[in-house]
Parts: sequence; structure tokens; C-alpha cells
Amino acid sequence: MAERWIDRATARQPELALVSGRCLYGHDRPGRELNRGFDYEYHTARNEFRGTVCPDCDVWFLDPRPSERDFPVIYPDTYSSYATDSASGSGLAFRAKAVLEALKIRRYARFVRQLEGDVLDVGCGDGMLLDGFARAGFPRESLVGVDFNPRAVAAARAKGYRVFEDLFERADLGAGRYRLIVMNQLIEHLVDPLGALVKLRRLLCRGGHVFLETPNRAAPNARVARRRCWGGYHYPRHLHLFAPRTISAALEQADLEVVDIRFIPCPVQWAVTFNSWLQERRRPPGLLLRLTDWHNPLTLALFTLLDLVLLPLGTANMQVVAARPSGSAQ
Repeated sequence: MAERWIDRATARQPELALVSGRCLYGHDRPGRELNRGFDYEYHTARNEFRGTVCPDCDVWFLDPRPSERDFPVIYPDTYSSYATDSASGSGLAFRAKAVLEALKIRRYARFVRQLEGDVLDVGCGDGMLLDGFARAGFPRESLVGVDFNPRAVAAARAKGYRVFEDLFERADLGAGRYRLIVMNQLIEHLVDPLGALVKLRRLLCRGGHVFLETPNRAAPNARVARRRCWGGYHYPRHLHLFAPRTISAALEQADLEVVDIRFIPCPVQWAVTFNSWLQERRRPPGLLLRLTDWHNPLTLALFTLLDLVLLPLGTANMQVVAARPSGSAQ
């Protein structure tokens, strides 16, 4: 194949030594290959990555995948979760995100208003969501975060939040103390998502709720670009992907009660999908690359309108609400 734009963009990057991936239930039968692609967003490695679907549970997983020792490579300091101020060059996009997060916090609060306990943001980055909770009147001393990026943790701690610097799977966060846990765009990044769901249940107080946001593998744009460039693959950082049916099954396996699943406009996935497709060309027009960059406010506005039209069919982002039953034992 003639050299593509993506080949040139990643030519100077390392080739990662990958390890075997597995579905979240540990089924032994080999996965069926569904897609291949590169790190189109950050160009951190020159590997081509492979997505597979488990024939037993229909969960998508990356196989092979990066090892944990290479996470600092594939999550650079410029990663979007760690760069949420105007200095990042994406100030307008992130200000819009802050408005949307404020609307979500109002919904979160309705579910846990009558409960006592702390609030935990898993994968808190520099504390942007915790800022929203503080503005909404949640006591700052009740707001807790966890993240493995030292720079992001330092930024969140500088705002006065209690933040653990560790992988969520390893962090000692205390059992039964949280009335609300938010895990936005993280479950798909974890090596052991089922173990993480079991841990979430253990952290929640009785009647506590967890809100998950995660890509929807059954979304219309996932079907359009399913073999290669769908933005939801987010190579190589997404290790597992779900549809509404499969995330519900995983939550039930973890003894969490599914309360609601709704779809949220996700214009970023459309932008990344088209931008990734352009990067597969030999000489994509530079103007089109810039127009389809997910930081472009006009592009995000147009794709938001498209997602609103397609909302009844589902979008590339689903918000899942689950609860620890009030009468359950620890």
C-alpha cells in the first residue's frame, strides 16, 4: 500500500510491545476480528491495532493491547482529559463541555439528594467535573477524585480536592462511603472492566448511584465506519466497548441494578471518524483535516445537530445509571 498520511504522522513514534487482550468475562474462544486502525488522534505509536468481538458475550475488545507500562506513552500530557483550560487551545470546546456537565450534575443530584455520603469522580483529570459539583453547592470536602496522571492530579489537588493518584483498580478509596460515583468515558479504558464494576458496587453506600458514560458500539456512526475509522475505537486507549445490552449484562453481573440508559449527543465521535478516514488517504486536503478536527467549534455544532436528528436511533455516547440496591449486603 502506498504511504498514507497516518504512516508519515506516526513514522517517528515507537512501536509498542503489545500483550494479549481478553473479553471482560475471560472467555477463551478467540475473538472475531472486526476492525483495524491507528492512533489517529495523538499519533503516539506506529502500531496498527486490532479490534475483536467475543463470540460468547458480544463484547468488543482490543487484541493485542498496550501493556500498562506503556500507558504513559499512549496517554500523553496533551491528552484531552488533562488539558481542560483555554491554554490548551480548546477553550471554547471545553467551555461548552462545562455547560453540558452542569446540566448533568443537576440530574445526578436528583438521584442522590436524600442520601448521605461523598461524591467520587473516577478519572477526574484536573478536576473539571469536581469544579461543577462545587459550583452546584456540593460541599468541597465531600468531593473526591482519582486519576493516574501526576500532572492532572496536581492540578486537581491545587484546587483543594481530595484526589488519589493511582489507577482506579488499585486505589484504596474506602468501602460504602459514596452516595454518587461518576465514571465518564473511563470503563472502556480499563483492563478489567468487570472487576471495576464490582469495585464500584463495593464503594457505594446502600441506595447509592453510579453514572457511567461510555461509547455506544451500536450507534449509527459506529455502523458507518465499523471496519476501520470509527471515532469510538479511540485506538489504542479503548480496551473494551459496549452496546446497551452488553453494558446492562455486565452491570447485572456485578450486582448493580440498571436504572436508566439514555443517549447523549456526541459530536466529537463524528469529527474523529471523518478525520481518521482522511488520515488514511495519501494526500488529504489540509483544509479538510482542520475542518474535521474535533476542536473546531463549527464542526462540533454541525455534528451536534446531526446527533439531535438521530437521537431516536441512538448516538455514540450512552449514559447508564445503575444503583446498589438499598437492601443489599456489603
